[in-house]
Amino acid sequence: DAFFAAWLEKVGERWNTPAGRDIVWRSRAAATSDYLARIVADASTSVAELPRYFRAFDFQTGEGKQKALVTLAFGTTSGDASKQALIAAEAIGRIEHLDVAQNPQYATALNRILDRSRGSQAFISLVEKFNLADRYPELLALAQANADNQLGVEAVRVLLDRQQMDLIKTGLRAEPKLAIDTIRALGNSGNGRAKQLL
Repeated sequence: DAFFAAWLEKVGERWNTPAGRDIVWRSRAAATSDYLARIVADASTSVAELPRYFRAFDFQTGEGKQKALVTLAFGTTSGDASKQALIAAEAIGRIEHLDVAQNPQYATALNRILDRSRGSQAFISLVEKFNLADRYPELLALAQANADNQLGVEAVRVLLDRQQMDLIKTGLRAEPKLAIDTIRALGNSGNGRAKQLL
């Protein structure tokens, strides 16, 4: 903390250079998360650079990290819509202990991100992370549509882990093609919880 603060005092507003960004990226100071968020939100930061800065958040701790991630997830950043969606999804995926049910503004933003990421691994991860029961039927549809690949396996795994046996049974009782797809997704999951259903 002392060294990072001393460096910031020395460079002032000239911290946002390629070398300065590397220092922020490497830093583990309490103030680092705020500067990482500034870099991510900066219009000059390319989409290709974003994963590097988001990985840096994985080494940060404390309240500052959560505050910075919430700002990135639910605030408005510059850039095109796909870049904003990527920033929001990456930030939300790293937030811990956020009760979206208690904050309608966050719930609305999260639903927008889910709608944009429907059919992807990010969608599955967010539904699982935030226990979004109203999205479980979409996971079943995703599992049925991708019964023979990893996306389907992950979708059905979340349903099994969340004890959604009644929902899965509706898939097993659906019209023949969907029922067979449900069976294949369960079989490919390799999940012990699927045995009784199968």
